Amino acid sequence: MILTDLMLPLILPSAFYILKDAKKRNIKKLYFFSRDSFYLYQIAKKITESNQYFNITCKYLRVSRKVLYLPNITNLTVENLSRYVKFLSRPVSVFTALEHYGLVHLLSDEQMGIEGLKEENLDDDKKKQVLQALLDDKVFYQRACEVRDAQRSNLLGYLKQEGIIDKHVAFVDMSGTR
Repeated sequence: MILTDLMLPLILPSAFYILKDAKKRNIKKLYFFSRDSFYLYQIAKKITESNQYFNITCKYLRVSRKVLYLPNITNLTVENLSRYVKFLSRPVSVFTALEHYGLVHLLSDEQMGIEGLKEENLDDDKKKQVLQALLDDKVFYQRACEVRDAQRSNLLGYLKQEGIIDKHVAFVDMSGTR
């Protein structure tokens, strides 16, 4: 396959780097996030299956990154919320960013009318102002934190149930957007 032939020289060094780093950190199991990390997972798995030096199990985790965004944010700030959903310097509205985080349902009727909330082509300073105005609202902020905490609890419960959470486990994500 041409795609694999082209990608192998690029991915192979990354796979070895990840495996060497995992061994150094005493990681026994690596979970590769679906889609972007698929080829890296396949190569790392072949390496570990044919080379007992690493003693690492490679797994492919079918997960939507969208469910990982909000639970991963400790402090709900403009800076932190713009880290995962890239709405600054792009034609993406604050409303759309809130949709990605699952927070749109928290907006009051009054907040839905905030000027610029749904405008995609606002300059970054205006987008930051709109989002900051929402975060400054104590009710919105508290409810957003409750949603985040519930999502985090659900995510951790799932990972524990599946036996994924362990001190010798790490996750691999090849996407450059997170």
